[in-house]
Amino acid sequence: LPGFFHANLRRRPEVGCRVSCRDSGDILSALLANDLDLGVMCAPAKLPAALCVTHRFADAFALIVPASGAPVEIPVRGRALENWITAQSWLLISDSTTTGQRLRRWMRKQRWPVEPMMELDSFDLIINLVSLGMGASFVPVRALALYPHKKSLRRVALKQRFERELVIVARRQRKLPAHIEEFISNILF
Repeated sequence: LPGFFHANLRRRPEVGCRVSCRDSGDILSALLANDLDLGVMCAPAKLPAALCVTHRFADAFALIVPASGAPVEIPVRGRALENWITAQSWLLISDSTTTGQRLRRWMRKQRWPVEPMMELDSFDLIINLVSLGMGASFVPVRALALYPHKKSLRRVALKQRFERELVIVARRQRKLPAHIEEFISNILF
């Protein structure tokens, strides 16, 4: 998320942003109630008619493990990878979220029978716990970009990686206010 604000803060420092973390249903309700100007969320199956998607972008995930204690060679395909996956302690985003549900569906499609050791609702917390040696996880690549202790993590290259589609949602209006249009155009994708 910080990348969304960087250009906007440089170009329009007088415009303030209020940021909150909500689930997708709450974001849609707040947009409809005029409590939010924009929402960033996983692409929903259906949007209310009063709302529209202004941007879509792919959000790629990386498999991360702690740098200390990780084997030098992690298998990247086949039965050896399946065995390695099964042996890990998994820290996963909660399956009460759209991302959590989609990630688990993707893992099942890969034939990785994963039972999470812990479910969390914050990628930042997951990254910190993995860096402390508590397990492995899939996290957005963009979340890793801001993590200051990258040497404590190791990214595992996989043949296929999980991606989610994120969207920017706004109310359907004849014309968006200038500061909102500028914010949208300043988002760093």
